[in-house]
Amino acid sequence: MQSTNKIKIWISTFRLRTLPLALASMLGGAYLAKLHHCFDTVIFVLSCLTTVLLQVLSNIANDYGDAVNGADNNGRLGPQRAVSSGLISKDQMKIAIIIFVALSLFSGTWLLWQSFKNIDIRFVFWFIIGVLGILAAIKYTAGANPYGYKGLGDLFVFIFFGLVALVGSFFLYYKSFHWHTLPLAIVFGLLSAAVLNVNNIRDIETDIKAGKNTLAVKLGKKSAIIYQIYIIIISAVILVTFLFVYSGMSYVFIALEVLLFFFVLVKNISLFVLLDAEKQTNVLKLTAMATFGISFILIVFS
Repeated sequence: MQSTNKIKIWISTFRLRTLPLALASMLGGAYLAKLHHCFDTVIFVLSCLTTVLLQVLSNIANDYGDAVNGADNNGRLGPQRAVSSGLISKDQMKIAIIIFVALSLFSGTWLLWQSFKNIDIRFVFWFIIGVLGILAAIKYTAGANPYGYKGLGDLFVFIFFGLVALVGSFFLYYKSFHWHTLPLAIVFGLLSAAVLNVNNIRDIETDIKAGKNTLAVKLGKKSAIIYQIYIIIISAVILVTFLFVYSGMSYVFIALEVLLFFFVLVKNISLFVLLDAEKQTNVLKLTAMATFGISFILIVFS
């Protein structure tokens, strides 16, 4: 019975609800690969596997880092954290972080080999980018001078969840860069930053007390909500424009479906300041699932 509870604690710590957001850019890259007739099932599966491992690594490193730096406390509004609550010790979490670093490296290397079939300059370049992604996942809240405590989390999320994830995933199919990846990379980078911003708006009071200077803390709640609305609107304009320019009128249905997701996001975040903690968490989940839903629509109807 005790071992079963321990497994449930670890699964909860992995925060599996964050995985759809992480996979959104992988679906976006696969969507473009299908349009360019270079989709590969094995590359897609390995891309998703590597992304899942990196996301779990980020989640457990975040759990550990916030506990060590004091951002997780009794006043926190989000889900219970394992280390700060004593359910998992710091040493156990350190071991888990090491294990997921190793798994991410193995899966990522396997993915690169499957794509390039040899160790060339492209392999080395994306391997280095992958290592930087692992470091970024850990350094968000863990280690000395975590960048998440300096208001840089939004920028790093935009870069790694958007630009690197989507451009990189398509590169593995196409074997070279294509400008078509940039609009979608920007869209999913912005939406990923929007998810982080919702989280930081919810936690703004406790983050201030802990000295965690997120962008939301620096902007203040009102400005952070306005910033959130701008992110969503800009994402919608870029994506719908891309669909019409690149795919023409045949993608009107997709564009309308996508706009519906964006409308729901704007409607909910505009009421964010009026909601209680539980509903704020629901808005966070909605933002993440809407981002995944947009990518899912793209690949299903491509």
